[in-house]
Amino acid sequence: MGFFDDVSRRVKHKAVEWDVQGKAEKVAAELDKVAHDAKHKAAELADDNRGKIRENLDKAGAKIDERTEGKYADKVAKAKDTVAGGVDKLAEQRPGGPTPPGATPPGATPPGSAAGGGYASGAAAGGATAGTYTPEPYRPEPIDLPEPIDEPHAGTGWPQDQPPRP
Repeated sequence: MGFFDDVSRRVKHKAVEWDVQGKAEKVAAELDKVAHDAKHKAAELADDNRGKIRENLDKAGAKIDERTEGKYADKVAKAKDTVAGGVDKLAEQRPGGPTPPGATPPGATPPGSAAGGGYASGAAAGGATAGTYTPEPYRPEPIDLPEPIDEPHAGTGWPQDQPPRP
């Protein structure tokens, strides 16, 4: 058995011992859940703020057209349409579907009410948003004392570590 075969065998043994595969799968599942929740939050924000986004796109497009004297008006219009289409596509992926135009989004304070100043908070009375994922608190696993991979043996194989000859 060669040196690298022995090292490979030992690394595989430690990977099984430390349950590297199980921990990697757990991390992957957590990352998947976080990405899923982020996508849903982005969809909610896009749906809740479509009007503001379009208004700001129009303002930015007008400013660009003004500074370039309309030289790139067709490209600016195409870019505005592309961004607005992307926002619409993202908003349609909101959990429960997009909010109809003119309706108050769930969790939002209706415009003109005293609470919240008209901004959508999305938080329930308990402080958590309904239907969102709350990860488990981090609890580090106890660290085991390191164990030697090799059994101690006499010498390293270097001539200076060999016992003297009689």
